[in-house]
This record gives sequence, structure tokens and C-alpha cells, in this order.
Amino acid sequence: MLIRYCIMKPSISKSGFDFRKELFSIYKYILSKKYYIIGTHDHIPVELYRIALKLGLELKKFKWTIEFIKEFNPKLKSDIRDNIYSYSLAEYYFHKKRFDKAMRYFHKIELNHFMLRVDLRNLMLMTYYELDLFENAISLIDSYKHFLSNTKVLSDTEKRKCKNFVLTVQNMIRYKTSSKPVSKFLIRKNLSNDMHNKSWAAERFAELEEKLIKSA
Repeated sequence: MLIRYCIMKPSISKSGFDFRKELFSIYKYILSKKYYIIGTHDHIPVELYRIALKLGLELKKFKWTIEFIKEFNPKLKSDIRDNIYSYSLAEYYFHKKRFDKAMRYFHKIELNHFMLRVDLRNLMLMTYYELDLFENAISLIDSYKHFLSNTKVLSDTEKRKCKNFVLTVQNMIRYKTSSKPVSKFLIRKNLSNDMHNKSWAAERFAELEEKLIKSA
């Protein structure tokens, strides 16, 4: 109930309270007390691992996150452990802005778990954008769109969040590279939609606008 409250409250309240910090404390408590253990199995659920990892990085708790990876990755089920380890370090180095190292790790990952099919593509797309590897990004966008059109694993809501993110990044690339760039107002409209990695996309767009002002 506490987790659900912290996740849902920001969408209905404008109090300014950062519920992510409260949520982070709850997950740390669950991990420390090993409340994820059910019956005789002591594996940590990959969904809990994922959200703790991403929240720690989002809050820039880098020291905590690397210790979390070391302690809890071995507690994942053996068939996904190696892949999730590489994914975890790819996310970690991306958030540390060591993009080349992030790319080294995500190239080691096999898409054998449904969670990685979206998370890895999003991470790759952001990394390519950060490194100005726009041809790689456009190729990935094309395959990503085909995946979203064909997959039956994701809900319509999840697909919509993915599509909005892909469209926003695609339009920012066009804004940076095309002789006839898309309108920045279109990108701003894209950013008003619900999407994955919205804060990252908003920060990159703010950088584009700042460069435009300086060059004017």
C-alpha cells in the first residue's frame, strides 16, 4: 500500500513533495529485511531488482547502486543473472555519463527476458543520442517501431509510452541534423505526453533550446 501510494500520489497531487525519495526508502527497507523472500526461494524478483536499480540511479545514489548490484545480482535467478548484470552496469555507466562504457556493456546483453526488450532499447537510444551516433539511433528507431507494432507482450499503455519516447527522440535528432528541422514547438508538444525517460528527454531538449539561443 505504501508503494502504491508513493507511485500514484504525484499524478494527483502538486504538493512538490518528492515521493521518489520516500519510495526509495521503502524499497531499501524491503531489501534489508528480505521481505522479497517467498517460501523456500530466496531469489530476488527481477521486477523489484529493476525498480530499485532505476530509482537509485534516478536519485543519483551511485555508491548505493553499485553496492546494490554487487549484493543482489547474485540473488537473481541463474538464467537471467548474467544478462541483468550487464544491463545493470550499462545503466550505471550511462547515468555516470560514461557512455562509451555503457555501450560496451549493453552490447553483451541478449534479449531473453521481456523486461529488457524495452529497457535496453531505451538505454541504447539515449546512449546513441548522447554520443551523436545518429545513424545508429535511426536504425534502432526503425527496428523499435517494428517491435512495438508486432509485440503482444506489452499493454497498450506501455506501447504508447514507448512510442511517445521514440517519436520525441526522433524529432530531436531531426531538429539537430536536418536542413529542414522539425519545429521545436512540435517537440515541446511531444514532451507533454506520457513517456519513458521523460526527464532525460526534457533535459536534452532544453539543451537544444539553449544552443539555439546562444547561436542567435
